[in-house]
Amino acid sequence: MALHTQIFEMCHYGNGFTVDALYTMPTRIRMFYYKKLSDTLKEANKKTESVMKESKRAGKVRIRK
Repeated sequence: MALHTQIFEMCHYGNGFTVDALYTMPTRIRMFYYKKLSDTLKEANKKTESVMKESKRAGKVRIRK
């Protein structure tokens, strides 16, 4: 089941992979690409979170009525 989950995630998030190519790909190569994709998505998520935190801080402006 882990194989099919990995293949789904790589097809869904990694543009350019097909199910057939991933299914027949040697395990070590597929694991390499899976780890690289996972690291890239984690890094992008961290950057998004930091930008969101910065925008929340900047968004707290007091306006007098």
